[in-house]
Amino acid sequence: MRIVIKPAGAALLLLAIGTLVVLLVKKNQSAAANAGAGKTPTAVGAKAGAVTGSGRPRPKPSGEAIIDPLEKKWALLTQPPAKATTKEFVADDMPGGTNTHAVHLEVSEVDSSKYWCAQLLKQVPRPIEAGHKMEVRFWGRSKKSTSVYVVFEEGETPHAADLSKVVQFTPDWKEYTLEFQTNKDHTAVPANFCIKAGIMPGEIDISDIRVYDFGK
Repeated sequence: MRIVIKPAGAALLLLAIGTLVVLLVKKNQSAAANAGAGKTPTAVGAKAGAVTGSGRPRPKPSGEAIIDPLEKKWALLTQPPAKATTKEFVADDMPGGTNTHAVHLEVSEVDSSKYWCAQLLKQVPRPIEAGHKMEVRFWGRSKKSTSVYVVFEEGETPHAADLSKVVQFTPDWKEYTLEFQTNKDHTAVPANFCIKAGIMPGEIDISDIRVYDFGK
């Protein structure tokens, strides 16, 4: 049997084929979209967060700064036989965009049994309850790679610490971030924030120390 397609029939056949092609294209596009559903898109050109002293990326702070470097001067406390001196200076070689107001602490003698025998101290200016998430950020350096304790403690005896961390500085400026949580209420008596430098004779430069409170 011979089949003959007339002009009108040929036009209908071409229309049917075109329609089928369009339907197949739409079906493939829909399948591709469903396959990508639920996946997290990759950010292109996203700026990385600042880096802590340990090299871990961190977000920009969003908590309340309860200690600001320019609001209150440090108190230098020494206990014999420890001897220490301190002076403020402008650190022109600080990384760009950072507060250049800095403090130099030099400890010439210590009591090896009392790491708190020479320390810089600031009283926390407002009450803080237990269970608050806190963060300390600062820049530091030491030509002699001196170590200190960074401490957040109660303001009365026995001065129990919520944060007590040894930091060994390097000769170059470096930013450090320490996270902790308050273990008790600092409401009746204000807490203290300290740089306890009685571990060893040496010297340090510190700048832009801020303590952030992120609440409970």
